[in-house]
Amino acid sequence: MSCDDWDNGIEGEVLLYVYDMTKGLASSLSDLVLGRHIDGIWHTGIVVHGREFFYGGAGIESCHPGGTVLGQPDKVLKLGATEVPYSLVLEYIFGLGESTYRPGTYDLFRHNCNNFSNEVATFLTGKCIPDYITNLPQDVLSTPLGESLRPLLESLSLRAEGSRGVSFGARAEEAAERRFQEEGPPGFDRSCRNTTPSPPPPLLTDWTRLKQLETMGDTPQDGSNAAAEANGSGDETEVLKVGGSSRLPADGGDDDLEDVGSIRRKDQRPREPPIVYNDVNAAEAYEAIETHIKPLLNDEEKQLMAELHEFVVLDTGAWALGAQHLEMLGRILKEENVSEQGKISLLKFLQAAALKDDVILLLHMDRKDHILMNYVNGFEQFPPDVQEEVAKLLCNLCMPSTAADWLLYISEWQHDGRPCSNSRVTTRVGVDSLLAANRPSLTEKGIALIYNLGLKEVFDDTATELASAILQFLHGDISEVHAFQMLTALLKFMTVSYNDVPALVKMLGPDIGKFKGKSERVDNLVEQILFKLSMVGEIGRAHV
Repeated sequence: MSCDDWDNGIEGEVLLYVYDMTKGLASSLSDLVLGRHIDGIWHTGIVVHGREFFYGGAGIESCHPGGTVLGQPDKVLKLGATEVPYSLVLEYIFGLGESTYRPGTYDLFRHNCNNFSNEVATFLTGKCIPDYITNLPQDVLSTPLGESLRPLLESLSLRAEGSRGVSFGARAEEAAERRFQEEGPPGFDRSCRNTTPSPPPPLLTDWTRLKQLETMGDTPQDGSNAAAEANGSGDETEVLKVGGSSRLPADGGDDDLEDVGSIRRKDQRPREPPIVYNDVNAAEAYEAIETHIKPLLNDEEKQLMAELHEFVVLDTGAWALGAQHLEMLGRILKEENVSEQGKISLLKFLQAAALKDDVILLLHMDRKDHILMNYVNGFEQFPPDVQEEVAKLLCNLCMPSTAADWLLYISEWQHDGRPCSNSRVTTRVGVDSLLAANRPSLTEKGIALIYNLGLKEVFDDTATELASAILQFLHGDISEVHAFQMLTALLKFMTVSYNDVPALVKMLGPDIGKFKGKSERVDNLVEQILFKLSMVGEIGRAHV
């Protein structure tokens, strides 16, 4: 398979790209230098879902397959297939990039690209990469030939010059400063052969957590499995392309993920899908951007906007997304000389982007500077039409499971002297929209957003604040559809905050029984809510 033809690859296929760092020198000179023959000194990258992930001195990076400074791989090895959906692969990689494989932790002897590839391969397929790569002896790497590679690997990014891609984890300069202050290299004890997985990144790399998410319906909307299913064929790793030695790699080793195969693909959609505004026309929104915004951009920003067009409209080029795209979006949204119509066109464009799993790339890179959420935090001051588009954007971000999780992050930062978090900002937009006076269109967006949040796992304080807004809204005369959506969310929040929310229902009203008779599905919700209220009363009397 040619690297340039990746788009024709098999869905879920996992490949190992193998590069000889010596470009044939090791094969030619190893007998002389070492007294024995080796075929190469290997750098590897994992290719899955159309992207190459690799690890070097700059940490974990990714690009289009074959897009590194090393050019085309010498070998492409087929490791098998994975059932892990793209969104969870990204969560896993981001977790590694912030922990074990953060920038500045690379060590040529003990913690290198092949350790990373082996770990990711094991996670995705349950199979190790070939032993002849992971067991490259230290005496080979410690030769002048091996030492000559150290500056390239430990100080340079392997992404080709001019090639756009994504870096995972903390910024490289921050990591370098941390490493400078440490005494000696990072204390990793594992050898190249070690296949013990790193401590799981938060939430999504622990199999127990994945099964919990499956049970709660908190899974990607494409119905794909939330865990890897080991390749049970028993076949040895297949060599698809060989540029040097024709030696077949060894068997992948033991399957360290024996419980993975028990989780089978099935329909994992929530019982009720989130409410999204998928009628947005990305192409039309981009045409409006070209009219209202592009004339204000410099050449670099125009190129960045063209790359966003590839991602959103053409459904390609996600691998090129980076922090520079976020910075540009933030400048446009905050720039006073950008017209209201220009900002609306950009928000519509982002609504289309929000429906893609790849949007998590942008969202994760915003976790340090909070460019998007700092903008949304000014919701109350936005013009009415802009408020509606921002609310629709947050609703659409509830479609990809990982993006919805991002909306509810509770990590705080300071903005304009006030504590902020993604969860606080999202909640405020939902409440302000729901209770917007004499603005039924914005209220509808608030209903949609709060309903979507009710499908997620929220914390007690968020559940209480949202429930309070719902109860105020329920005092009015509302339709069957809105009653169903708001009572669904209220019931969920009563489950989360099982003392405070029922107390609010009793204190603030209204009488939930007034909604009986609207429909069978609403009657069912009313019965459940009234039952929970009666149970709270019984428990309270039992403690008296």
